[in-house]
Amino acid sequence: MKKLITICLVYCAVVLLANSTYAVNFTEVHPWYPPGSGSAHNLSDEYSAYGLSFDHVYWYFDNRDPWDDMGIANGLVEQSYLSNIQGKVDFSAPTTESGITFDWWTIGSSILNMQAYNSNGNLVGSFLSPTGSDLHSTDTISGSIAYFTFKGSIGGYVQISTLNYTLVPVPEPATMCLLGLGGIGLLRRKRSM
Repeated sequence: MKKLITICLVYCAVVLLANSTYAVNFTEVHPWYPPGSGSAHNLSDEYSAYGLSFDHVYWYFDNRDPWDDMGIANGLVEQSYLSNIQGKVDFSAPTTESGITFDWWTIGSSILNMQAYNSNGNLVGSFLSPTGSDLHSTDTISGSIAYFTFKGSIGGYVQISTLNYTLVPVPEPATMCLLGLGGIGLLRRKRSM
């Protein structure tokens, strides 16, 4: 009986503490995969397998990208004349306290302005790239992040080429209820023996 209880407790701990770490470089082949430089595609839930969804964000293929020619940019393809559109990236579960690490680059004198928020909508961190022309770097925003927004502060587009993060799954109430009932059942069975 002790073995059964131990196995159940270990299983519950593994299920509840499981994290998923991702490094998304946006180079996966999709049906809309690019025929060449300059290709773009509006995104919504194409990266849901990585725990990501998008609002006012498009995928690009551009050989000016200093990392790997592919990534995400703020705005929609049909809004190419509106460079100050704010893009939003949602995580299916909050990130760990380590936050997100991202490779970014700018075209011209654009400045990347990122704001990261927790699940209550409170700002947990931000990033503002330095001024200059055609810059690129790797940076981090720390904290438990549910989503982030990004846009160019001086006009022009800003791009994110790679995104690294770890998701912490939030157990559903029904799952927690079943685990609790199972634990109560095991305790009652132990007492009746």
